[in-house]
Amino acid sequence: GKDFSVGDISVGVVFRSGGAVTLLSSSSSTMMSGVVEESDDMMYCAACGTAGIDEIKLKDCSACKLVKYCNVQCQKDHRPQHKRACKKRAAELRDEILFK
Repeated sequence: GKDFSVGDISVGVVFRSGGAVTLLSSSSSTMMSGVVEESDDMMYCAACGTAGIDEIKLKDCSACKLVKYCNVQCQKDHRPQHKRACKKRAAELRDEILFK
């Protein structure tokens, strides 16, 4: 499995078996599966676990750049879990720019 975490917050665990991907969300007992071409650098939507493949372009969180989303609704749905880590990382990014 592969843990996706943002700061101290665990987003989920991905288990791969051949081309099958299963995401277990830490915020609920939701489990999603699908078949994708396996890649070590594959990115997943932080909210629903959709893999970023050809027809699905994931977009970064504009504030922290730590997580990606497949659509605006997923970003809104995931906001309560992501908010604390996002604000922390966004402040770190601002500090890096200010104090170069």
